[in-house]
Amino acid sequence: IGASHGTAKVIDVTLDGVLTPTYADQGFQQMMAKCSGCQIVDTVHLTLADLGSGAAQQKVATALQANPSATYLDSPFDSAIPAFIAGAVKASGRKNLQIMGDECFSVNLNYIRTAGPESACSALAEDWGEWAAVDTLNRLFAGETQAQLPDTGVGFQLVDKTHNLPSSGDYVPPVNFKAAYEKVWGT
Repeated sequence: IGASHGTAKVIDVTLDGVLTPTYADQGFQQMMAKCSGCQIVDTVHLTLADLGSGAAQQKVATALQANPSATYLDSPFDSAIPAFIAGAVKASGRKNLQIMGDECFSVNLNYIRTAGPESACSALAEDWGEWAAVDTLNRLFAGETQAQLPDTGVGFQLVDKTHNLPSSGDYVPPVNFKAAYEKVWGT
């Protein structure tokens, strides 16, 4: 919405029957509904069978061909981009399409570094969540109640060509959370 200045025309790709992508898509649709100048021009409903059969790439390719005015594509998860979205975009010849992904895996960060096909993703440091889980267990075993547990600080961060993109390798959060936990644990 912000990048398009409220004029996004989006192909929404979603994975039906799987809760995380379903909930993420519901949130996406709610935010798009708040943008009076934006439009979801097509929704590509995928199933797990589509992912296994190769039909997913064909469904995305069909949506790209049917919607030449689309300026954005919302992917249900980052691994979908190298698995079938990149192939569909390449075959379509579309160079003006902005693609938003999710987890910011290494291959997806490389797409952003090399101008395509992905243009942004929302990074989450998976290991931060693991360290937070250990910290929570430590605190509970030490007698703290759930109400006393601090906010872990774990969250998503937008990554695009000009924001939060490491020059190489994986996404690294701007906070040294490991050192913070080690300090609290006295290690």
